[in-house]
Amino acid sequence: MAFFVRAPGESTAVKFADDSVAPYTASYPPSGFMTGDDGSYELSAKAYDAAGNAGTRSIQLTVTLDRTPPTVTLATPGGRITSAVALPVTVSASEPLSRVELYEGTTRVASAIDPTLPKVLYAPLSAAQNGVRILTARAWDRAGNAADSPPDTALVDIRWEWDVTPVASALFEALTTTGSSVYAAGHTTNGFADAVLTKLDSSGAVVWTRTFGTAGVWDEAQSVARDVNGDVYLGAWRYDGAANLRDCLLLKYDATGAQLWTRVIDSGDAEDHCLVATDSVGAIYLAGMTLGTFDSSASDGSPKLFLTKYDALGNRLWIRLVTPLFSSSPGGFAGIAVDRAGSVYLTGMGSDSLNLVTGISPFVMKVDDAGNELWKRFMSSVTRQPAGLAVDGTSGVCIVGWGDAPGMFVVKYDSSGALLWSRLFGTPDSDEPAAVTGDSNGIYVTGSTYGAFPGLLQDLPDDVFLARFDANGVITDLRIYGARGPEEGFAAAADGGGAIYVGGWLRGYQQGLVLKYHP
Repeated sequence: MAFFVRAPGESTAVKFADDSVAPYTASYPPSGFMTGDDGSYELSAKAYDAAGNAGTRSIQLTVTLDRTPPTVTLATPGGRITSAVALPVTVSASEPLSRVELYEGTTRVASAIDPTLPKVLYAPLSAAQNGVRILTARAWDRAGNAADSPPDTALVDIRWEWDVTPVASALFEALTTTGSSVYAAGHTTNGFADAVLTKLDSSGAVVWTRTFGTAGVWDEAQSVARDVNGDVYLGAWRYDGAANLRDCLLLKYDATGAQLWTRVIDSGDAEDHCLVATDSVGAIYLAGMTLGTFDSSASDGSPKLFLTKYDALGNRLWIRLVTPLFSSSPGGFAGIAVDRAGSVYLTGMGSDSLNLVTGISPFVMKVDDAGNELWKRFMSSVTRQPAGLAVDGTSGVCIVGWGDAPGMFVVKYDSSGALLWSRLFGTPDSDEPAAVTGDSNGIYVTGSTYGAFPGLLQDLPDDVFLARFDANGVITDLRIYGARGPEEGFAAAADGGGAIYVGGWLRGYQQGLVLKYHP
């Protein structure tokens, strides 16, 4: 079988292929039609039988090449990018494509063959690309026509990078640092919980993990602190599922993870919210909620805030019931911190005569190293509830919590109890502040958000946030971590060198989470 073609403008046909095996086929042109090949073609096939008789069959073909390039668009999610991400960029086109490429500036960063439209490509962005980045797409339709999309921009503002360490089957609700190490405390997430303490180095590598607990008893480390010698203390809680075992524990570990001693705080009634802090001379303070008493007097069953002091050998120096609490639930007692002078600050919910609506408000109080009250201040509000407090680098005390719209508050007092400022912040949706810490660069608040902070790229619905406030209460930075699904932040600690650690968990993975943010 011989195949012939008469091209446009030609008077004779030219053979372009032979095939001696049935079925007889040929392709014309072998490499496809090109620019300039428009026109009318006559294609024919000529065959011979065994006797030499010839037969010819021809067809007419008109070729009109597609020279119209596709219309290509791309769209970025918008918002300020504050963490290193693979930015999703959506490419659309007016017709099917054979290939698409994504460019950041003049650098190709992603591509796809025969993409299904709209096609999402990912542009890796890091702090090295801080500033306004220009993104474009180049695409080819199936006729080979190419076109570029109009540019879109991404604002990259990664002033802090983050490192992340996941720890299996754990939830971290407290952190402390020693500069070169970070200690994360919480509980396991399988069945009846055991308390867990994990030590990590400054790069995020796990040095060791210790757990403790009793079968059939819920054991939970609710706080952690370290002393001037590098030893670590846990404020823990145990509960057997009934009312007969609900105590606070104080445990001491050395830097190698050896448990040195354990102390039990048990009034004979329920204790909870067991929070620990240390001072600059080695004393340890443990505070919490109790429904009982620690002397021979009868308990009225109402929640109270207790504070106890130990020396480094585990000797109890004193224990006090320092103030009534409104509730035994979380927020009834929410935080403890010790300043450089050895004074102790506490926050919780209590009866407030100035709150004419509910009669209760968050309070912050200061006591001396003997447990004597120096002052107490109420943050009168209808809906506020504290979540934590910390002393900062200016000898002030900061309280964080939630309530009044837009959802979260930060309040700062000086060491004499004078209110310095109060700020509200958050999203239109649900936000849960959990912890506050401070250093010479500012005050840091962490927690979880289920809404969108204006102007930030987020992986909703559940993200960890970290907000930085300056000495005047102005937000100077806001960071989001939302890289792996639902995440929650519960703890924060500053190492004194500019790094901030955030503790929490990856809820969908049942993993403890430690984030390190650093300049």
